[in-house]
Amino acid sequence: QAAMARALVARRFSQLKLDFTEHDSWEATARHWCLALHDALRAHPHVTDLMTAADRDVIRDYVAALLESTVRSGMPRPLAIECCRGLTNLTLNHSMAEAKFLRDPSPAAAEERRKIDKNFPRLVEWVITAVAAESAATPPTKISASRPRRSRAGAKSPATSKGA
Repeated sequence: QAAMARALVARRFSQLKLDFTEHDSWEATARHWCLALHDALRAHPHVTDLMTAADRDVIRDYVAALLESTVRSGMPRPLAIECCRGLTNLTLNHSMAEAKFLRDPSPAAAEERRKIDKNFPRLVEWVITAVAAESAATPPTKISASRPRRSRAGAKSPATSKGA
């Protein structure tokens, strides 16, 4: 039964069109990224409710696009990886919790859903603000125009693989 649920989640989310859009700053890109993913998950609450940590691979390319955009902005890759991982976990966990509240038709559950929904953009903004502050305190990285883009989130750059 668990394998069937994983297959259903993978199939349904592979059909989603999570179009990555880069904005004028990494902060705006990350904010829109989180809200778009959250909206896509909210549009399919019954499938989102079936999600577990094992299902995170269904959005790997979407996460990789955010990671590469963040690195291109000059953020050090290790910080960008942590930032993207945190935003991904925040968005998925928040969306899964919201989906679980949909099963409960009580007024208390409806009120909790309303609070959770209102709280999400604020949490995203807090994470982005904290990462921006840390990034500002870290020397920017130089991005080589000849360096190939990586397609996998968490892939090591040539600099990090040499121990830099």
